[in-house]
Amino acid sequence: MSESLSFKTLGQDNPKGLPRIFYSSHPDDFGKYFEMVWKWLSEFQKIALFYEPADDEMPVDQLYSDLQTMQLIVVPVTTKLLQDSCRITQIILPFANQERIPVLPLMMEQGLDALFNKKIGNIQYLAPFDTDPSAIPFKIKLGRYLENSLLSSEMMEKVRDAFDAYIFMSYRKKDRFYAQDLMKLIHKRRSCRDFAIWYDEFLVPGEDFNDAIQKALADSTIFALVVTPNLLERPAGHPNYIMQYEYPQAVESGKPILPVEMIKTDKNGLVEAFDAMPECISKSREESIAGWITDHAYPIALHEDSPEHNFFIGLAYLDGIDVEVDRERAVRLITESAENGLEEAVRKLVSMYHDGKGVTRSYQTSIQWRLKLMAMIRQQYDDHLRDQKDVTLVRETEALGDAYMEAGLLEEARSSYQEMKELAGDISRVYLAEETKILLADSLYKLGEIYHSLGIPERAVEYYQDSLKVYEAMPEKHKIRWILYNKIGDALCSQFSRMREGPAMYQKALEEIARLSRIETSLDIRRSLAISYRKTHKLEKALEITEAIVEETGTIEDKRELSILYNTMGVQIRSEARWSKRECFEKAYKIRKAIADETRTFGAYRDLARIYENLGEAKREEANDDKTGYDQAIEFYSRAVDIRRRLNDEIGSDKTRYELAWSLLCLGIPGDRKFLQEALDICDSLVTDYPQDKRFRMIRGRISEFVQDDKAREAYCLRSYRYGLDY
Repeated sequence: MSESLSFKTLGQDNPKGLPRIFYSSHPDDFGKYFEMVWKWLSEFQKIALFYEPADDEMPVDQLYSDLQTMQLIVVPVTTKLLQDSCRITQIILPFANQERIPVLPLMMEQGLDALFNKKIGNIQYLAPFDTDPSAIPFKIKLGRYLENSLLSSEMMEKVRDAFDAYIFMSYRKKDRFYAQDLMKLIHKRRSCRDFAIWYDEFLVPGEDFNDAIQKALADSTIFALVVTPNLLERPAGHPNYIMQYEYPQAVESGKPILPVEMIKTDKNGLVEAFDAMPECISKSREESIAGWITDHAYPIALHEDSPEHNFFIGLAYLDGIDVEVDRERAVRLITESAENGLEEAVRKLVSMYHDGKGVTRSYQTSIQWRLKLMAMIRQQYDDHLRDQKDVTLVRETEALGDAYMEAGLLEEARSSYQEMKELAGDISRVYLAEETKILLADSLYKLGEIYHSLGIPERAVEYYQDSLKVYEAMPEKHKIRWILYNKIGDALCSQFSRMREGPAMYQKALEEIARLSRIETSLDIRRSLAISYRKTHKLEKALEITEAIVEETGTIEDKRELSILYNTMGVQIRSEARWSKRECFEKAYKIRKAIADETRTFGAYRDLARIYENLGEAKREEANDDKTGYDQAIEFYSRAVDIRRRLNDEIGSDKTRYELAWSLLCLGIPGDRKFLQEALDICDSLVTDYPQDKRFRMIRGRISEFVQDDKAREAYCLRSYRYGLDY
């Protein structure tokens, strides 16, 4: 077993002093995602990414010790991770939850939400491969998250400047646990709380670290020595590194030497090996250790107790910056600083409770601190401490609305966005800068999103249109106008009385993105253009772009998009098209089967079940000509049901239940009536659990008709077909 974690830094730099992030994944996913995640994280700042090689696991106690020093744990979430029993779900995540180490899940596959919530919990994740072009891009979300979670180099310097002095801790590598215990022992007393400790835990193996140790000794006030029998060992008959280098340098420099006996050690052996060693102090004599340190360091100590000083010391204990990680002390210090009016401390508590860093994750508590932050900013405006052109309050009001949205508190989010709109409107009438106009437009857009989420599409259209009016005056904002035209189109199409107006909005969206594509040819723009072609039924053009993207990238995500397009072409096929419905579905099937065989993920099997259903529908339509040949259709439907049943057994969400009911309906129409009854039972339970969802009531009504009337069922077999699931 390995005795230490491996790590990666830019240029194999020394990881000491860098933000420490731990990467953990299912063993089968390590080779697939480690370098990808490293590249994403290292784009934003210099970090040290630690990991446990899948084939060289550490002893659990040692792993726990190292995990306690981490500032963040990053986890790629896959079907394998959620379905298999593995080290991360059994050991690492429970420990992170217990020790309040923040975890950032990266959702690498689609369709895992219900299983993720069931196995991991109801925590927010980032989706690197989110195909919604109207969503905030993943890289922007990741950058914001890391900015809130990791300290900048500038802030880390401020933290280090807040320490009273540095203690150099000398210990044998095999005594690392005792070194960590001594750190805690030293800092236990309030008088020693603000002393930093240098120790060489993160020196790069094989590097010439003599210079680093000499510099650390020179910068330190006290030389602390971890005394155990290991200190007397002579590897291969030669003095160990402490005997030969560290201790003699400390004596030569005249540093006060504090030997602390962590385990009973031969005193005569110490006298022989270490010239002029002072008498050891037993670890049990805590007061003597603290008194010795304050006696020798008192003249240079800062003795500061301001909110800002305590905030920096709190950050040090939160992230283990030259001290051991002590999250309880960190939270206490940061909270005291916040309660004493330090704005930086309040902001830190907002992110800490949101991410679960050092505290139990609580979106509600995070919101409460955000409300206190807004009250402080309002007071600064009232006291004329902020320029009235400052848009900080508008942005904080927006952030509060976003926090309410994330917590599922839609009405509170609506109220915050309404306030944001009023604040932005007031500022924009006085200061005509583009920034204030954009804030006003964004508030209108977010109100549109709220009303769409609340199931009031007519109000959503109004707010989307008001936002669009602002952006229409900004010639370069093609992508934002494209998003808004699509949003308006979607909201119109969801209203029976106005659904005919939707296509005109999709056409305007196409015009915007087409103009932008003549200027910019990025993958994002080309994907957006393909979506617009699909929404305006220009399927051949969408296909041309999507096929080129797949040829260029070869990613699973782009291949899946191509399969969705083939599926859409099969549903919307025209008589003059070059392929039949069945041929389009078969092309989609070929891609989806290959993806399922390669990845074996939940999303891939869900896609495969859908294409089996459509192949069955196409075969059933062909069979209608002579009212025979339903056997092949039933075979396809049966494969779909088998997959849907397995996925529902594993997850059991409203989505998997609904989709199983749909597959059973498809199978039951030309096949055995018992499948219709099973589908009806599922829909009855869905209507009971989700009485507001119209989909469940509609499909239950249709199935009830078929169950009660065989003639209706037979007649449906002979009519044209509706392809009810849209992927």
